[in-house]
Amino acid sequence: MPTYDCVVIGAGHNGLVAAAYLAKAGKKVLVVEKRHVLGGCTSTEELWPGFQSSPAAYVISLFLPEIIRELELARHGLEILPRDPSSFTPLLDGRHLLLGHDELSNRREIAKFSTRDAEAFPKYEALLNRVADAIQTIIDSLPPALPPRFRDAARWWSYYRTFGRLGDDFHCLRVNSCGRRDAPFTATGTRTPWGRTARAAMSMCAKPGRRSHTVGPRQRHVP
Repeated sequence: MPTYDCVVIGAGHNGLVAAAYLAKAGKKVLVVEKRHVLGGCTSTEELWPGFQSSPAAYVISLFLPEIIRELELARHGLEILPRDPSSFTPLLDGRHLLLGHDELSNRREIAKFSTRDAEAFPKYEALLNRVADAIQTIIDSLPPALPPRFRDAARWWSYYRTFGRLGDDFHCLRVNSCGRRDAPFTATGTRTPWGRTARAAMSMCAKPGRRSHTVGPRQRHVP
């Protein structure tokens, strides 16, 4: 019976990356997957007859460039496709919301539902960009161990300072409210300064890490 140094359960993109790094470090690795395809939510499947799509991954902005470079994924066939438009939301009444890279086009689309939301949408985008820029170093860093250790105090302090620099921006995201009495209600009944349409749109096309508007690997997986 063969023996392995490491067993990775699940051949999704996280499992494959972990297995690749372990193998690169000289470990004998076994990856097990119950499905008939590899890649998990980053695979490409025919979910509806004639239409191929990623089952769950909507952006690849959190897939660190360091991983792509260190594992030489481009040499193994990885291709990242730009996503523009970034989202299409059809409604039952025949209307739709189409958002992409063009700010003026996005504002015109949102204005079909609310001119006030259209005016607020750039502010919401700017907020997310400020937050993403501030926490990017946290996303890219190795997290400290739990429970906290004294030797990690400097790292925890840097995290505290990062969120402290966000000030009101972090407060707005954390409690989902800026306390503005004139702010419109969202679908959940919470007051925000961005409006229902802007928030609904961003829930469909928000960009974790805010690196880029891209989709996941298209049927090009590392064996």
